[in-house]
This record gives sequence, structure tokens and C-alpha cells, in this order.
Amino acid sequence: MNRNSAEKFLKKYAAGDYTEAEHAEFLNWLDSASDADTEEILQQMAQHFEHQPADEHEPNTLLVSGIESQLDKADQRKNRRWYSSIINWAALLVVVSGVGLFAYTSFFKTPETKLIARQQKIVPGTNKGYLQLASGRRIVLNQAANGLLAVEGNIRIYKTGDGQLKYIQKGRSKQHGANVLMTPHGGQYQVTLVDGTHVWLNAASSIRIPLSFNPQERRIDLTGEGYFEVTKNKHKPFTVCVDRMEVKVLGTHFNVCAYADEPSINTTLLEGSVKVYKNGKCKMIVPGQQARVTDDIKVCSVNVQDVVEWKNGNFSFSHEDIQSIMRKLSRWYDVEVSYVGKPTHEGFVGMLPRSSEISEVLNMLELTKVVHFKIDGRRIIVMK
Repeated sequence: MNRNSAEKFLKKYAAGDYTEAEHAEFLNWLDSASDADTEEILQQMAQHFEHQPADEHEPNTLLVSGIESQLDKADQRKNRRWYSSIINWAALLVVVSGVGLFAYTSFFKTPETKLIARQQKIVPGTNKGYLQLASGRRIVLNQAANGLLAVEGNIRIYKTGDGQLKYIQKGRSKQHGANVLMTPHGGQYQVTLVDGTHVWLNAASSIRIPLSFNPQERRIDLTGEGYFEVTKNKHKPFTVCVDRMEVKVLGTHFNVCAYADEPSINTTLLEGSVKVYKNGKCKMIVPGQQARVTDDIKVCSVNVQDVVEWKNGNFSFSHEDIQSIMRKLSRWYDVEVSYVGKPTHEGFVGMLPRSSEISEVLNMLELTKVVHFKIDGRRIIVMK
């Protein structure tokens, strides 16, 4: 493919009339194209998004990844002309019919981007947490050495080389009691339970882990947010308990977001099927659906990858308002948030790595021109 062919593909892309083969060919070309060719293509893409209706802004993940690859090369070359043109392109892209749209790229680290948010260094969260044993002993996980952490009856608890917890049962005797795994604001952790179920725990969250599951079911208690890949066992369902709500599965992949400051408890299904129970009511959801629980249970279709990107190390915003976004940033960066005036209700769409400093995330949001920030110690002030 040459640049003329790439321009033709963009027209097809804008019309939604292209094949997977054409798409793949375009991505291959983008990966090896010159700065000048890529700059021209990006400008054309900006024009496409600028005139596209707001409700059609669903970023093509592979397309964004291809662009990110080219931007990473630009970062290595430190070509300031390239940076300047890309920043101009992004500025066009972020204000689209009142919706902020931004790509998760590293090029905004360039000194040319000097916005209000870039005042103070607030680093992202890391793998850290606490394990409260049934014996009462408390282990600070990020300070503990790898290897065997504790023995409770026939249960061995290990910290693996990649900084995760793993429970292994030796023998068949039942062990009473439970452990509690907790993450603070600015922390996350992973654990593999005795049945092989893998749990990702987001910031400001906890799970209560029984040392032995009862014969009828595998039951854990959750606060905050967790993603579960449950080992299938048709004779022993797996139940996640949140307050007075329960999620029951046999073996599946799902996410539960149950923070107290969120408007609802959301269970999102990626694989298998789950049943959600609340106040005597029950709803079953299938992959691609989310159950939103308040006093009632409402089921809707969602982009599940947006919901679980946090476990892959990214923030993913899909038409989210600023208050929803700031709740996520508050938990991950361990900061307070306050507002000057009434918060904007504009929707923001985009993806950013959770490894970014908070100033980089805020700078991206400021590029939409609909929101601005000030950092005061560990407090983020949100302004129009």
C-alpha cells in the first residue's frame, strides 16, 4: 500500500465500508510509513472525526494501536516537528460535537504541553495491599519477600515472583476461618484461590477468602471492584456477595464494581453466564451484558472491554462524565477531588495507561477545552 491507497482506505473507513484485509493492509502500511505520510493521514483522520456525529465515536482499537506504534517511534526519534503536528492532530480530535476524544499515547510527555494540571508530580498506583490472616497476623504484601508467606492449617499461601498471591491446599482436611485481602487507594493485587479461580482486585477494594469452601458452594465477599476468572465446577457454584446482592456462577469471566460512591453495583459478563440476585429478584445476563443493581436490577448491553481495561493496566472511558472519571482517578492516584461550580456533563471517550502520572491524564482531559484542573497538594480541583 502507498499513501494514495491509504487515503482511499480512509474514505472507506469513514463510510464504514471496508474489509478486514484492507484494514490489516492499512495497519501494516502505517507501521512503516514515513513521518510526512503518516502526518498527512492523521490530519485526514482528524477531519473525519471532527465531522462525525457524537454518537458514532467508537474508537477502532486496532487502528489506535497502529497509530500508537507510529507515535512510539516518533518518541524515540525525539522529532519535535513530528510532535508538534501530532499535538495539532490530537487537538482537532479531542473536541468533536461536544465529546472529548483522545488516544492513549505517550507523546504528550513532551515539554510543549504546559497546561494547568502540570504543576505537581502525583504518581500512579502500584501492586500493593494487605493480607489479614485468620490468626490475626497482618502482612504488608508489597514489603513481603517472594515465596511462602504463611501456613494456616492445610493451606499454604505464597507470594509469587510476579507479585501475586497463590493459595494451595495440602491434604483434604477442612480449615476454618478466612483471610481478607485488602488494597488501599493507589493499590491493586491479584490472587489465585485454592480452586484455581483467579481474582484481580482494583484499588480501595477487599475480598474475604475462606480457607475452605463449604461442600455446597464457593462463596467470597467483595467490597470495591474485582474481576473474576472462575474455575468451572458444575457441582459447586461460585458466589460473590456484595452487601445484600449476590452473583452466582459455575465457571465464567466477569467483573463486579461495587464501590459505595458509585450510583449502582455493576456486574459485567465477558464469558459464560451469571445470575444476579437482589431483594428476592433474579436476572440472568449473557456475555456483553451488564446488570446494574440499585433497589432493582436493570440489564443493558455494554462494551465489556471498556469495563475491564483497568485489569490490563488502562483507563478506558466510554462517554463518561467528568465525575465518573474523577472517582476512578481518586481511587487510583489516592487523591481528593473537589469542584468549582457545576461539573460539566460532557461525555469523554478514550484510553490512557494507568501507569501515567496524573498530570498526563489531566492534561489529556484539558485538551477537550471543556474542563480544567488545578493541583493543590493531593487535592485535584476541577473547573470549567
